[in-house]
Amino acid sequence: MNRCVLALVYPLVLLLFLFFRRHHASSRGASFIKTAPCIARERAPRLEEAPRAALQAPDTDVSSVSSALKALYQPKAKKQTVDFTTLLLSCRELNASLVPSSVSSAFQLDDSNLLLGLTTLSGTRWLHLCWDAKAARLALGENPPKKEILPFSFSHNIRLALKGLTLTAISLPQPFNRIVEMTFAPRLGRDPFFKLFVEVQGPRSNVILVSADTNSIAACAYQVGASRSVRPLQTGQLYQLPPAQSGRLPSLEETWDVFHRRLSVVPEMSLQKAFIDSYRGLSPALIIEMALVAGLDAQTPIKDIPEASLRSLYEGPWKRWLQLVLSDTENPASVQPALRIGGEGQRLSYAVLGLLPAIDADAADTSEPSWVKAKSMQELLRIYYGEHGSKRWDDLKTRCDRAVKSRLQKSEQRVQLFEKQLASADESEVERLRKRGDLLMAYQHEWAAGDSELICEDFETHESVSIPIPPDKTPLELAQAAYKRSGKLQRSIAAVMPQLDKARDDLQYLQSIETAIEDLAQYRRDSDIKLLQEIAEELGIYGSETNEARKKPAKGKQAKGARRGKGKAAAAGKVHKASMKGLLVIDCPREGTNDTPAVVIAGRNNRQNDRLTFDIARNSEMWLHAQGLPGSHCILRGPSSEADVQFAAHVAAYLSKGKNSVQVPVVYTLIRDVKRAPGGQLGLVTVRNEKVVWGRPEEGRQVVERAMREGADH
Repeated sequence: MNRCVLALVYPLVLLLFLFFRRHHASSRGASFIKTAPCIARERAPRLEEAPRAALQAPDTDVSSVSSALKALYQPKAKKQTVDFTTLLLSCRELNASLVPSSVSSAFQLDDSNLLLGLTTLSGTRWLHLCWDAKAARLALGENPPKKEILPFSFSHNIRLALKGLTLTAISLPQPFNRIVEMTFAPRLGRDPFFKLFVEVQGPRSNVILVSADTNSIAACAYQVGASRSVRPLQTGQLYQLPPAQSGRLPSLEETWDVFHRRLSVVPEMSLQKAFIDSYRGLSPALIIEMALVAGLDAQTPIKDIPEASLRSLYEGPWKRWLQLVLSDTENPASVQPALRIGGEGQRLSYAVLGLLPAIDADAADTSEPSWVKAKSMQELLRIYYGEHGSKRWDDLKTRCDRAVKSRLQKSEQRVQLFEKQLASADESEVERLRKRGDLLMAYQHEWAAGDSELICEDFETHESVSIPIPPDKTPLELAQAAYKRSGKLQRSIAAVMPQLDKARDDLQYLQSIETAIEDLAQYRRDSDIKLLQEIAEELGIYGSETNEARKKPAKGKQAKGARRGKGKAAAAGKVHKASMKGLLVIDCPREGTNDTPAVVIAGRNNRQNDRLTFDIARNSEMWLHAQGLPGSHCILRGPSSEADVQFAAHVAAYLSKGKNSVQVPVVYTLIRDVKRAPGGQLGLVTVRNEKVVWGRPEEGRQVVERAMREGADH
């Protein structure tokens, strides 16, 4: 009976519980629904009401509000990636300049950049292979540093396989696909030993070395296992080309009707998307360039574009592009690429068809964006993608900052320690102890056992002096102790002073390195990385030089060629152009247009300072440097006046630790009066017959920063 009652009551209780729980939840939901709009109305004005309130204000500029809203919702611009057309045109230039050439070396900059040294009749050129996800490309690069930052296995394998072989061809094995094939053989006309594939595929970009006989992978920049991809890339496996893109192969034989019909399959689709879905080998940047030439917006739907405008695009930029990429006889020099440069020098985008109106770089107006001509595809790629070296820049700069700050801290502590030791061993204390010993020796005969003091007469003042005598000591013992302590302190001074001088020199040297790093505040071009690498080599964190080689200049026969005034070239006032590379060269202002201006030449780090002062400068030229502050060595070259010296002083003041001061004292003298500091660090000098002029850093700021932007190398 009880079981039956429980069986009936339990479901009823459960139903009542569920009912009240649901009702309570509904009440909470209703409460939330009622209050949520209030919250929305309170928050919404931050975006919706603010423009309306601004428009209602009497002094509000409507265009400024509109621009602000556009900027608010404007997505961040993406970096333009190398498309098929850019890669093809670059390879045509490389074929003309590098084939044939002999492989001399391979140098890996980091985990996504490799330089392949190729010796041609005109000298060694460095081919830059990049498989970075955002900047993958194949183009000529600048000379690498002396040693890799890490022992990369990929570059090691490339050197072992390709060194001594001849680059016989650079081609694109698949039509309208971003894959480059480079073949290497013992010489022209022979079967290739290896093939190097550069796959420009965004995040899947890679560089693969393949044995020509077995088609197996000999080395791979980025290995991909079978578990991660249907196309594994691992050493020893057979190499397969990536699958081709979807879409129709573009053709010169295609008529206007077929072209129009293909683009109009989905009328609501934008012009850009319609092109990419219909044809291979196209990129958003290329379509935007074509649309600009035809006077169209690439984001306009096909249905909203007049047929005449589409016909104009077909007859003009579309056919020009087809002729460019499909013709094997196209002269690479006939292409006029262009860079779109922003008002502050930003590299916004580039165009490769040569159809957009562009101006020469010298005539570019830096106040607003403009299309600027590039001399070649190699120059375009170097300038546009040069800023992707900022990753290497940031890494190396962080290491340099960390190293120099750590050593500065230790050097400062070392200087403080020696100064403290020297303070305790002051000359006055030595003299006091010696005088005390002399008095004790001179008047010890007046002391009797048990006396607690000895009364003496000062030798100089003739005043009475009382010297306490401990019960367990005699005046003789106290005199001997004073002489011993005095001698010890004197020897300490003699030992500490050279160490203190050396510690101060080290501190000054490290401060000069710190100033050089501070001057390289932002990355502008690949040459800036070289400047930073030289600093890193000085610090011993990069490169192959030993500490002693970095600190000490050449001696004996090795130094003969570097001495000023020696040799025919120096006597004639000639210096090899390469020796000036990387230095800042700034023309002094001239009122007359026919006057040849004097120039100020400045080093950017200790190595450049040493080279400029002792290898490049002539004895009759003026040398300038901020007085008592770390900074650049500056040379004033050419016929100069007092105004030129003052201008050079402004430059030297800005290129120093006192760049944020109102005025900085600058010493100047002739080069012949500048000598290396004996046993000093790189860049430390001693001067004589110097004069002082006050330089104003703010006066030099503009000309120095302009020279840094332009990268003026003489």
